[in-house]
Amino acid sequence: MTVLNFAHSGNMGDVLFSLHFMKDMLSISGAEKARLVLVTDVPAQYVNPHPEGKVQMTKATARFMIDLLKTIPWLEEVASFPLSDWEGGLKDCDKFKDKVIYLPAYRGLGLAVRSGDIRDFYYAMLPVHVQKDFSENLFAHIEEKDALKEKIVIAVNSRFKPLQLNLKEGLQLAKDKLVFMGLPEEYKEFALSTGFTNVPYQKINTLLEAAELMKGAQGFIGTQGGLYSLAEMLKVPRLLLSPEVILENGNKVNGPVNNHPMGGAFCDSVKTQLQFSPMVLELASFEPLKQQIPEEPSAAPTEPPAEKKPKAARKPRAKKAESEAKPEAEEAKKPRRTRKAKAADKE
Repeated sequence: MTVLNFAHSGNMGDVLFSLHFMKDMLSISGAEKARLVLVTDVPAQYVNPHPEGKVQMTKATARFMIDLLKTIPWLEEVASFPLSDWEGGLKDCDKFKDKVIYLPAYRGLGLAVRSGDIRDFYYAMLPVHVQKDFSENLFAHIEEKDALKEKIVIAVNSRFKPLQLNLKEGLQLAKDKLVFMGLPEEYKEFALSTGFTNVPYQKINTLLEAAELMKGAQGFIGTQGGLYSLAEMLKVPRLLLSPEVILENGNKVNGPVNNHPMGGAFCDSVKTQLQFSPMVLELASFEPLKQQIPEEPSAAPTEPPAEKKPKAARKPRAKKAESEAKPEAEEAKKPRRTRKAKAADKE
């Protein structure tokens, strides 16, 4: 049996968005299975403070992801090694190193990696064009949990804070349905900035647990990050809160960046405040909450038109007596006299 070896050292979202590429590589090569190794502690430099600190992936993040990745049927094995073991010749790494495909290698191709679809970048490593289809749900086999049924998961991180969007105003009608998922410090910042201190915090121990809960929820709202990437992979109804993005040249633009509106019952990007509340309401189909939205004043009611009385049936005309009818008929037969003839009679 042919097995392909893959290695990834990137952030959680990057790893999730490489899965379609890995599966396509199996089809291209004719391989039946794949192995994936998560290489931790690879140094990284971030523009803004990042949960991973100064590395691309911590050991804790690898442990957090690994249970979910192991559920994928075509992944024969998923393992994690620190960079020191990977480069140091640890014997356990040997089988993963045989003709290994290092997935973050696309970053050396000179691509504009701060915009566009991350999933496309992996295919740039191939010498031939491959027809891509990102609409497939690679986690369709995950069983949903109903603990967050009729709830909306929200995950907002400070790295892609939606500076152009007022969260409190946009989420006001939905606040009773929200459940926050993410890091404790992100939850505190969200509660402080919105005043939504009654929004519960959902603790998650593994990415598999997050997937089960998110799949059973009514929808997802969040900024770009690992949990939005999971929502995209699960194809749950979702909204991406577009951030203010700093480009390589220093210019600022209003997002989205690395947006992935593919598949799912509902997916869109909130780019302006005017779109915010209506899109949140559409996402959740808030029948009870729609009653709280002020409706436009309707025109003054008018009285219904009075019912028309049915017309009385016409009485049939009485036939004229035969003696009266005859003279009229004879008169009608006579030719009409011209004006000249009438004038001659008067003379």
